Amino acid sequence: GRNTIGRELDVLVDTLGETMNYVRRQGGNVIYIAKKESPHSMRISTTVGMSLPMYCSAVGKAILAYLPPEEQDAIISATDFRNLTDNTLDSEETLRAELKKIRSQGFALDSEELEYGLTCVAAPILNTQKYPVAAISCSGPSTRMTPEKIGICQNELRLSAARLSHIVS
Repeated sequence: GRNTIGRELDVLVDTLGETMNYVRRQGGNVIYIAKKESPHSMRISTTVGMSLPMYCSAVGKAILAYLPPEEQDAIISATDFRNLTDNTLDSEETLRAELKKIRSQGFALDSEELEYGLTCVAAPILNTQKYPVAAISCSGPSTRMTPEKIGICQNELRLSAARLSHIVS
């Protein structure tokens, strides 16, 4: 599994030129399993092994949006909403509205919700039972993450998530 994921991230960095992340769900959090840095020099604060609550990251929101309603409710009700930036989703209402949007679009966006200057696009990786076990994301400086670039990232991530769906369980 891990080699396949590593190769997938390499290909995506080559294609998109931005930092790629692969996370797995751990309870109400996501844990960063693999990260491939972009060739550009911009430090992104997430590191392999780091755990984040779901509400404040694109990867977390991508997984949360596809969980069965009862699991989703349990995580949301246990969420301690904190503003990491002025854009962080800070209530159950804003989060639920966002999750609905993610499900209809098939991807999640973090527009400087975790860190100022950082925009991240993520797609859930569903296993064969259509359960969101993981997510993959593309992170870059907001200046480079134009609507056009975000659109390209979404397409690539969706294809990648489909390729990875058979190796996650």
